[in-house]
Amino acid sequence: MVDDTSAGKLAANMLGAFNQYFSDSLSEKTKFRMQAAVKAGRFVWKAPIGYTNPKTGAGSTIKVGPERAPLIRKGFELMSGGNHHADDVLRTITALGLRTVRGAVLPRQTWHSALRNPIYAGWVKSGDLLVRGTHPPVVTQEVFDAVQEVIAS
Repeated sequence: MVDDTSAGKLAANMLGAFNQYFSDSLSEKTKFRMQAAVKAGRFVWKAPIGYTNPKTGAGSTIKVGPERAPLIRKGFELMSGGNHHADDVLRTITALGLRTVRGAVLPRQTWHSALRNPIYAGWVKSGDLLVRGTHPPVVTQEVFDAVQEVIAS
């Protein structure tokens, strides 16, 4: 019985310690499984714009989104030539119909982040780990690399 006695306080503390152990153990297992999935090339988070998360399936990975991926690809291709600023390209693909899943205009920060995200060239990155993904790329490695050079200059 848990009450205000010394034995009750001991019991409460022991229950708390066991609950904390269970929580920490579950967290470790989850991190281990997510890291193993990333090492296997699976993207285990919410899909970035241009991709979709599958509804079900163990071992499933993100899929190319049929509505947004062509617009993301167009944006990368415009950027790769070095003749356009990222904000101008965002305005162009927004005018062509690019919207978030909720129908909002894609924020500038999200677009600039997408341009640096190797997921679009078929890679999965988690911390310092970068592995070839099992998902299809939206852009070629050459286009992605050209965009990185344009951004860096």
